[in-house]
Amino acid sequence: MEAAQHSSGAAGRFRADINALRAIAVISVVAYHFGLPLYGGYVGVDIFFVISGFLMTGIVDRGLTTGNFSILQFLRARYFRIVPALLAMLLAVVAVGLLIVDPLTAEQMFMNSLYSLLFVSNMAYGFQNSYFAGASDSNWLLHTWSLSVEWQFYLLFPFVMIAMKRMPVLWKRRFSVFLISTVLLFAFCVVFCMQSRQFLQVGFFFLPTRAWELTAGGCIALLPRDIGSNTIRNLLTGIGLCLLAVSVFAFDTQMAWPSALTLLPVMGTALIIAAASNHLNFWNFKPAQTLGLWSYSIYLWHWPIIVFLKYFDLANSYAMLAGGFSLSIAAGAASYGLVEQRMRQLIEKRRLTLASLGLALACCAAFAIAGASTSQLEKVRTAGASPAKYQELVALREVSSDWKGGAACPTPLTAFDAGKRCTIGQGERKILVIGDSHAEQYIARYANQTPPETQLTFLYNVGCPPLPGMGRNQPGMHCASFTKAALEEAATGAYNHIVLIAAWRIYLDGSLDSPVPKEVCVQSGTGCSPVKDKAEFESAVSKSLTDLGMALRSLTAKDITVSVVLPYPEMRDVTAADLYKQAFLSREPVGLPILDLADYDASVGFSRDALTQMATSANANLFDPGPALCSSKCTFVWKNRPMFKDGHHFANSVVTDPSFTLVDPAILQTERE
Repeated sequence: MEAAQHSSGAAGRFRADINALRAIAVISVVAYHFGLPLYGGYVGVDIFFVISGFLMTGIVDRGLTTGNFSILQFLRARYFRIVPALLAMLLAVVAVGLLIVDPLTAEQMFMNSLYSLLFVSNMAYGFQNSYFAGASDSNWLLHTWSLSVEWQFYLLFPFVMIAMKRMPVLWKRRFSVFLISTVLLFAFCVVFCMQSRQFLQVGFFFLPTRAWELTAGGCIALLPRDIGSNTIRNLLTGIGLCLLAVSVFAFDTQMAWPSALTLLPVMGTALIIAAASNHLNFWNFKPAQTLGLWSYSIYLWHWPIIVFLKYFDLANSYAMLAGGFSLSIAAGAASYGLVEQRMRQLIEKRRLTLASLGLALACCAAFAIAGASTSQLEKVRTAGASPAKYQELVALREVSSDWKGGAACPTPLTAFDAGKRCTIGQGERKILVIGDSHAEQYIARYANQTPPETQLTFLYNVGCPPLPGMGRNQPGMHCASFTKAALEEAATGAYNHIVLIAAWRIYLDGSLDSPVPKEVCVQSGTGCSPVKDKAEFESAVSKSLTDLGMALRSLTAKDITVSVVLPYPEMRDVTAADLYKQAFLSREPVGLPILDLADYDASVGFSRDALTQMATSANANLFDPGPALCSSKCTFVWKNRPMFKDGHHFANSVVTDPSFTLVDPAILQTERE
């Protein structure tokens, strides 16, 4: 993704085709992020990876072959290509964080700017939210993950090449070594990412599962001979463009990525680069060449612009999105002319040293560290606010990160199919809790409050409905497999009591704008297929609940007690972080939303009725948390503090409060207080 002036081939000459490929890549990514119907536009990053692998392999190979390669000079060149424009963008983001957005958002911006400066943002994001998840939309620097991957490659790759150079047997066959390595790395990537959603998420961001894309470009740089006639070149170019077109227009975010399908854009890019079809005039299309030159800077600036629009709720009109798209191009052009080109001139005149850029980086890091304390920035920027507003901000800030989930398990978490297993206690009375994150949230409660005669086992797969034959519209979830394994575990006879807890409302009740839940899919032999209409959905749910009822009835027939916990009132899509932002930007306290319990019961009528019918047929117990959580109105306050950390997960401090006995009757079979 490095600056476009490195679009040169093996002989060092400028390659118009590579520069045009950069334009295709950046426009695909930007269009995808701005919501245009290029649903596979994210493959633009894969195009960049192949290009970078080709160019860097060529540079290192030529240097080692001629005997004048220097790792320090190589890294210095990469540093001055990447960092100046990156630093300019980061300084702008830090300034926005200090002056405009709320301190809670600013803290994330500051920390992520540090990750970006250290080129480890891919590692940080790999253990946070999925690239395709909604929460990623609020990460101002999400896009810097790809720069981190490339920089990590630059740090390691020269040493690999130097080691090969010292082994003549390998050096003479370096194309074959690269080709075999690429195949093995590709196989590793596919197998690794197939394991689970967590593996897939890590695989998306990490170098080991992306390295094959870079080495694929390296294979092209090391081709032992040129492609033959223009006819062959044209054919390879045509095939490559078709593969890219299929990737950009036919792929979407429901596909696991990276996966075996990633081979299409990688192969397409590699074929075009191998063809070296500069004789084709369309590569010299002036707008494409210009965008290719600006591509790095456009990529840097487009994502913060998108997040800015979304932050201030300005991304809800085509006019604003068109303006943001145009602004991204303009910002890229300005960055290319004022930063990239200017830096190159200073480097050529030897007026820019590593020390000066290091000082600039240190200044940016100092800004980020200084602002990373949300509470201190909060005090400064709310000076003069009413005590009520300040107290509300403090409460919302604290509860927004008040979560432990599986991390609270007192014993090491272990894998269970596609999910996790947590075991608490060693008593003779065995209780098994099956569910999703709504089950996971109670681990912290029982970590230190499990009766000595009880052993609690939690089997959970975050985001998965514990419904046979149903899954989640996200790649790598393996929900149906997990549910099958969990119910088989329940049927082993090792447990006295089984409990089902899940976010039933999300999976079964839909919303005002979609009567059919968008989150779920129906498992089939070819994968998990989204339901098309309400009738198909209700039919799939009916079959799933019938199967679940039969499984539970087989348990109750063996005198194993079963409890099903109904959905509880929640704030839905309103998170504590959202409320913090609203409170900060407003002049007065905003308060927590208030929900009429009768309205909520009506909104979850389908799931309540379906679960009630299923539980009754299985002779299972039903527990309704609603009346214990609120009376006629739900204020979502627990002991004068917000109850939820997000729209539907309880704060850890609430769950662990001894008096919060919401699900104790269902899990421990105690009397409700």
